[in-house]
Amino acid sequence: FISNWDKYNVWTEQCKKFLKERLKNNPKINVVGPIFSYDLGLKLELPKTKIISIFGYETHKWSCGISTIAEYQNKDLFLIHKFYSDVLDAIEGNDILLAIKRKKEFNQTLEKKYIKNIFEKLKMHPQVIYVNPKISPYRLIENTDCTISMPFTSTSVAAKFMNKNSIYYDPINQINVDDPSRCDVEVIKDKIKLTQWINLQFNLNNN
Repeated sequence: FISNWDKYNVWTEQCKKFLKERLKNNPKINVVGPIFSYDLGLKLELPKTKIISIFGYETHKWSCGISTIAEYQNKDLFLIHKFYSDVLDAIEGNDILLAIKRKKEFNQTLEKKYIKNIFEKLKMHPQVIYVNPKISPYRLIENTDCTISMPFTSTSVAAKFMNKNSIYYDPINQINVDDPSRCDVEVIKDKIKLTQWINLQFNLNNN
């Protein structure tokens, strides 16, 4: 990498290592942890039961970005649907709820219709809590038992920093389990292992 910056602030030791191996100007690299987002202080009411906070990634722009994450997001049109439905399948029959928080709400002009339909159906599911997008993801993580994120949203890294168990779940089996972007967060790529991980968090039978 070509850079003349003499100082970097990064989230994790993995980020620091990644930059040190590639930058030739020997900059100072500080590990500062997650940069927490502003919280409006909106009321967060959650039932007193087992709850997983879950965070997907959605793009509403029809673009052909040249990057590995853009390639991943465009690999399968049903990526978002598979992500949420697989987790719901994994908790079926158990007293566990999913707290879903989108990054933000979209107006009808910008929001892709098929994505809107996915979330409208999720809102009606009896094991789903649909959280106001204006609530800080970090406050939600703090008030739930564990976290599942789509690769590679920052929420699972933040959860790990907050001493909450977290994973990345890849429903289309495309992510390398050793990808440096995971920042030492486990990547799970199949529904059986996903179910086993969830059961482990709540001391449920994995047989």
